[in-house]
Amino acid sequence: MEKLNRLRDPVFLVLLLLLLLNDLIFKPAFGNWLTGKLSDFAGVFVFAFFWTALFPARAKAIHWATALGFIFWKTEFSQPLIQWLQQQGAPVYRVIDYGDLVALLMLPLSLKRLGRKLGPIWPMHPAVTAAVVLFAFFATTLPPREKKTYVHIDKRYEFDMPIRTLAQKLNMIIIRELGTYHYSQVTFSPEDNLYRLNYVGDTITGLLNVDRITEEDTLILPSSFAEIVIDGNQEKSAVTLVKTVWYASPFTKKDYAGKTVKFFERKVIKKLKAQ
Repeated sequence: MEKLNRLRDPVFLVLLLLLLLNDLIFKPAFGNWLTGKLSDFAGVFVFAFFWTALFPARAKAIHWATALGFIFWKTEFSQPLIQWLQQQGAPVYRVIDYGDLVALLMLPLSLKRLGRKLGPIWPMHPAVTAAVVLFAFFATTLPPREKKTYVHIDKRYEFDMPIRTLAQKLNMIIIRELGTYHYSQVTFSPEDNLYRLNYVGDTITGLLNVDRITEEDTLILPSSFAEIVIDGNQEKSAVTLVKTVWYASPFTKKDYAGKTVKFFERKVIKKLKAQ
């Protein structure tokens, strides 16, 4: 029972609380790079610390297994497993980002903390802590998300460039965005020029056929987070944001319309102006 007192370690419990708050509150509310990194850093520490507290004689093996498992999950080697889970109906998704591997720096800190003499502990029963940890590992890995659609945004952005130039720049932004997906996750449909996620069929985005664009054209381009209308001539062009999409906790009544517009401006408009 004494070894389970490690589960009452204040550093461990603070990181466990941070993991829960991040996955249940911060991610649905903000959903940015910081919330993603918080999950990685806190999760790696909590996972290794928890299992070592249960099996202290295998501390190094557990930490090595955690490192290898995290690397496997964050690289393309886990793609067959992810595809299998998706085929079973699990909405598993992750973007390959080798920058996430920096979270492995938490493993030496976990070992160092475990190697210290146990100091003051919090008055929380180890069984309760274990239940909370398991909830954090399994229940919050796929937090519920509800699709919220905001229509009639009708915000117009004008550019001093021909419509074809605008279309070319949009295509470059789209291609870079597609680069964040693993090739096996995406299918291109030549019939409508759209890219879709394999396991759910959701539209990610499309490409504009620049060669066929004329001055009279008004182009509609859907994507996973917005729908835009493009128009213009040989001198000027414009993008009109018609509709936006956001995924949030079903338990919140918060209006994310303004947030979706800012997200679109950061992902698209800012890049168009910078090119």
